[in-house]
Order: sequence, then C-alpha cells, then structure tokens
Amino acid sequence: MTTTKKTNKVLVAHEDRRTGGVGAEIVARIGELAFEWLDAPVRRVCAHDVPLPFAPTLEDLSCRRRAT
Repeated sequence: MTTTKKTNKVLVAHEDRRTGGVGAEIVARIGELAFEWLDAPVRRVCAHDVPLPFAPTLEDLSCRRRAT
C-alpha cells in the first residue's frame, strides 16, 4: 500500500482472464484498503474474458502476448 499512497494510482497486470482471476481479488483488496488514496480507478491489463481453451495452439491465440 506504500506505493499506492505515494503514486495515488494502481495498475494490475496478470495473464489470467478478467472475471474471476487473481487480479480481480487484488483489485478488490486495494479498493478496500487504499480507496481514500486513489485518484483514479484501479486499472487491469489481463487476458481476454473468454474460457481458456485446453489446446495449446488455441491457448496461444486467447492470451495476449508481447509482439516480437
């Protein structure tokens, strides 16, 4: 929470999907514990909000990857 108090902004990046992912829990905790220090809503960078396929080729298509 020290960085939240210092910058007044939070960005959570994770590879899970948006709904029900670990990032959602982190954002909820930050909202509960550091709401008074936030100047803007907590932002998330995450995978598309779709069910994760089992096939590796389809999994690669559903996850955001950095351009190489």
